[in-house]
Order: sequence, then structure tokens, then C-alpha cells
Amino acid sequence: MGVGNQGGYTFTGQFDGMGHTVTNAYANEGFFDSIGPTGVVRNLTITDSQATSSFFDGHGEAGLLTRDNQGLITNVYATGSVSVNYGSFAGGLVGNNEGTIERSGSGASVAIQGTGGGLVGENSGRIVQSYATGNQESIFPDVDGIEGGGLVGSNSGTIAQSYATGNAAGYVVFGAAAGLVAFNDGGTISQSFATGLVAGMASDPHQQPELAGVANGGTLSPDVYWNVETTSQTYGGPGLPASNGLTTAQMSNAASFVGWNFGPGGVWAMPAGATHPVLAWQAATP
Repeated sequence: MGVGNQGGYTFTGQFDGMGHTVTNAYANEGFFDSIGPTGVVRNLTITDSQATSSFFDGHGEAGLLTRDNQGLITNVYATGSVSVNYGSFAGGLVGNNEGTIERSGSGASVAIQGTGGGLVGENSGRIVQSYATGNQESIFPDVDGIEGGGLVGSNSGTIAQSYATGNAAGYVVFGAAAGLVAFNDGGTISQSFATGLVAGMASDPHQQPELAGVANGGTLSPDVYWNVETTSQTYGGPGLPASNGLTTAQMSNAASFVGWNFGPGGVWAMPAGATHPVLAWQAATP
């Protein structure tokens, strides 16, 4: 089931879900095969659905919404499960993002034999005000280059004002598991946080579990944080001070997040009794 998800069809129009929900769907590699540069998908929820890629040549991609996005995705949410074979990209929402994802989220679980993330597998585009709550797991212990992140597997683009709360587990020869981004490959990450448990094993000492992976010319802004208690990690990533690792009590206090706007019209909110911030647009959603 899907919108043009057979035969390599690229969606180039505008799709407004108008707040409707698609449920219990098998979406092949995505509800949309791919979204082109002029494509826009908005106001849609996909729940309890599945996406998978069975490619064995390293070119497979899968996400519950689409395997590849070059356009604009806004106000879209997905739950269910996504899995891919060796060498592929998997994300709870999008396999490979080259466009823009904004105000969107995923609660999907992701099982990877390649590069995967709770929201996006590989990002070379822009992700802003988005989040992931699903767990991801690297499931191919005898292969190099497996990367799994709570939000994004590999990032060479921009991630801002986003977060991940799902667990990230990786058991690999040469790879990384991380609460936010496993491999920051020249990308930028700002005003974001991770709280999910990070558990992994890698033979390369530079690719042990951490918050944002190994920066390869990438940038971690000083306003990136993680929960030291729930992630089990004391190291946040290249350039981040240890003080950016917060306790759960500190994560529950808006004052801990220096420079973040929790005020009227701001990006962030701290609901009563919450153990971490949420995006203001989430708090405003009925």
C-alpha cells in the first residue's frame, strides 16, 4: 500500500493529509517511494505500519513515509517498524533525507543492517523541530560500518531544535551507536538533546557509544545536551563539555538549557511533571 511506492515513482506534487491517519499498512520501502524537490507532504499520521528494504547491494532505503525525501515534509508522524538489509539506510520516518523535515516525529522501531536512525537513516538535508521516540538496533554483528542513532544514523546536513528519547543499541565490528546521531559526517547539530539508553560494542576505540558519534569535520553546538543517567554515557561528543551531560532532575528544569527559548512564542516547552523538554508545537497539539 502506498502513493506511488512501486517502480521508483517520484512524487512531485502536494499531499495534504488534513489530519487523517493511515493505519496497519505495509508500505514496502515507504508510503511514498520518493518525494522529489518540488514535493510537499503535510498533516499526515501513519500508525502501526511496516516498511522494509530487501536490497543486498547497499542501495536499499526504507522509511514509513518515504525511502528518499528531496522535498518538504511537515507535520507528519509515524509509528510501527522499519527494517533493512546490509548496507541500506533506514529511518522511522525517512530512509534518506536530502530535503527538509520540520515539525515531524516518529515512534517507530528501526532494525538495521546498515545506517539507521529513529527518525532518519541518512541526512544531508535539514531537520528542524522534530523528534524520535522509537528504539533502534544494529543487528549485523559481523559487518563494518554499521551506524545507528536515536534520531539520525549519519548526518552531513543540518539538525536543529530536535531530540531523541529512544534507545540505541549497536553490536558491530566497526561502527557506532549513539543517542542522537551516530556519525556526524561534516554536518551541524544545534539545540538538541538525547535521553535514550545507548548500548553498543565496537572494535574501534573512536567509535564507542556516545551522544553524537564521531565528528568528521562536523560541528556540535555548545547547546546540545544529553541525560547522563538514562543514556548511561558520560561523554557527549567532540567539543561538548561534560557539564552538558545533565541528570534527570536537571533535564526537568528549563534553566538547564542555556539559550533555549521556553517563553511565549518560543520553540520549547516544559510541561508540568515532564522529565525533559518537548517542542512547543507538540505541547500545543490537542
